[in-house]
Amino acid sequence: MKRILIVAVIVGVAYFVLQDLGVLGSAVRPPANLPANTRLVFLHGGPGFDDYMQEIFSEHFANYGIFYTQSKGPNIKVSHLVGELNQKIQPNSKTILVGHSWGGVLALEALRYPQIAQRVSGLVIISSPLLASQEAEFQRALAQLSEPSVANIFLSIAEKESWQPFLAKVMKTFDRELANRFRDSYLNKLNLAPVLSSLRIPVLHIYGSDDIRVPAAGQRAYTKFRPNLQVLEIPHGGHFPFLIDNHRAQVSQAIWDFVGQIK
Repeated sequence: MKRILIVAVIVGVAYFVLQDLGVLGSAVRPPANLPANTRLVFLHGGPGFDDYMQEIFSEHFANYGIFYTQSKGPNIKVSHLVGELNQKIQPNSKTILVGHSWGGVLALEALRYPQIAQRVSGLVIISSPLLASQEAEFQRALAQLSEPSVANIFLSIAEKESWQPFLAKVMKTFDRELANRFRDSYLNKLNLAPVLSSLRIPVLHIYGSDDIRVPAAGQRAYTKFRPNLQVLEIPHGGHFPFLIDNHRAQVSQAIWDFVGQIK
């Protein structure tokens, strides 16, 4: 009997250790009685990347997720992407926008327009900047890195070993010309704090405690723009705080719980 108890304790401890390391995931459950017309429109980061949100979130949001790949090219403007996003919002649907990094910026920009805002029921922003001044915060954080590589900028220490191939794949199709053009014409003047403050829909903000690209310290201050902002900080998460299995499960469950609160 004593041996059985010891084995049970060891197994239990091992389970929680593995789960904490992200080796084991957690069950993710959508809300009970979820309306069939619920749709979550996922917007990837960038600008200049292709979609990676489907690879990350399709399992947890099967039948409810819409994964939008933003157009790229020399003639694309922010207004063009807002128009594309508008077309992804299905008629008579309960739509929640879920934007990562630049995707959250694009969602907020789209919500400036009443004809879009009135058709959206909720917003989730993940690691998204609000202000042009956050670029200076990033440059200060960058100066403190001994090796300012792409992996060190975008991934936390906990994520680096397993997720560098994912990051390399994302970077492979990066449109640098578009990114530079959007930075100069739009992001260098970014001020979405008034938009966040004025939204009449619920908003959930998710970010990683170790984010360098959009430094976590600045993101923690978003509640001053919106005191009722719902917040989830992922310990040891980087700019992509949903990569490790248990982090992804935590983020997905938080999104589903948020959706369940929306009337």
